[in-house]
Amino acid sequence: MNKELNIPEGVNLNDLNPDTWFSLSDPLKEPVPPLEFIIEGYCAKGLITVIGGSAGSGKSLFNQLLFQKRNNELLPTNKGKAIYFTGADSSEIELRRRAKAIKTNRGLYTVALPENLYCVVTNEVFMKEVETQILNGGFDAVIFDTIADFHEGNLYEAEKANITMQHFTRLARTTNTAVILITHTRKGSKIKSKYDVEDISDSRIFATKADFVFGLRSEYQSDKSNLIELQCIKSRSAQAMPPLRASIHYDSFMSQLKISKTDRLFSVELETQSKEEQRLHKINEVGRLINDGHSVREVSEIIGIATGTVSNYKKQFEQLSQTQ
Repeated sequence: MNKELNIPEGVNLNDLNPDTWFSLSDPLKEPVPPLEFIIEGYCAKGLITVIGGSAGSGKSLFNQLLFQKRNNELLPTNKGKAIYFTGADSSEIELRRRAKAIKTNRGLYTVALPENLYCVVTNEVFMKEVETQILNGGFDAVIFDTIADFHEGNLYEAEKANITMQHFTRLARTTNTAVILITHTRKGSKIKSKYDVEDISDSRIFATKADFVFGLRSEYQSDKSNLIELQCIKSRSAQAMPPLRASIHYDSFMSQLKISKTDRLFSVELETQSKEEQRLHKINEVGRLINDGHSVREVSEIIGIATGTVSNYKKQFEQLSQTQ
């Protein structure tokens, strides 16, 4: 007798109920598909990633940078192809404008949605075509920006939100594709230094049903760059990645867009530091960026200080490194 399941020895679990869908299995003995990250810690094949941020925080741009550049400057990334579906918040025209400023494209594609088709995930005609194109085109990721634009009904109605998530999940599982859902954070959460699941806007279903959930903290700087911090607030299938802080910078002609990792501080963090602590922090940041291969001019743009100051801080960093 099997004491764990109380089933006689030699009995096949699947033979117990031959005329029903109800089929028992032992989870310890069933195979587990390997976790295949597309972008390390951020999204994986067959799983759902939800990312929320306040309006204008740069969440759409951040995802476009990740999937258009497909390099390792922010996170370890595998080569592949992604489809980016845009709604009202991030038009395809804006995606094209950013694409030209990013300069390179290693696998991001957009689709102009037809006006005569109800483009929501509960529309089987829409989703069947999406599924077919993903499989035929060999895509490994699909981005929906935002959830609201592809959801039918009230976003805060749990039952309808659950149906929407079931369709997103089915798409991810059927095509073995990473599905990235972009949404907002709740009003008032922008001032928080640390996000949690409850800060994700819309129905809490979207965050609780997702495999990975991220909050994007954002603050525009005096040099017109956008300082962002990606915070992992839920990781169901892997160890949560540590916070990622980066600076997004347009040049003065809005014709070139760059993103770089940074140790730059948010204003609320600067307020708690003395001037000497702020200076030492910038010296260390200059040294780190120089060691990462950035030029003096590039460091000047990233941090927002004069090139002469960068050169001075570079020397001070080298002196400090020799004494340590």
